[in-house]
Amino acid sequence: MLRVAKRRLSGEVNPIPLGDATHLLFSDESFDVVTSIFTLEILDQGELVRTLREVLRVLRGDGEFLTISIHDRPCRSIKLYKLLSKLSPTIFNCKPIKPDKLLNQAGFWIIRKHETRLYKLPIIIAVASEG
Repeated sequence: MLRVAKRRLSGEVNPIPLGDATHLLFSDESFDVVTSIFTLEILDQGELVRTLREVLRVLRGDGEFLTISIHDRPCRSIKLYKLLSKLSPTIFNCKPIKPDKLLNQAGFWIIRKHETRLYKLPIIIAVASEG
């Protein structure tokens, strides 16, 4: 993805940082908005809250965090997805999460939330800020 970003941006942003989500390379309160679109699901359980706390650290006091995540809730499509991820973890490598719970644990307050479906999977779109 870094190679694709460099090619697409071709000199507009230099350098493009590469780092660890649990230790972001940015100063405190650096951003007004941070986004995570189908990213939290690829992190290990132990990394999730640490990553969200890092997002909170780099957000300005009135900043907002937008996340779109596969919602881990009881339904047939999630049961099927979890089964497929056990059978083929390299293809189905995301782990559905409970974004509400994780955001609250990390110190966020959910401002807006919308639940929908994508390819029959339950999705949560949430906007959160410092709690």
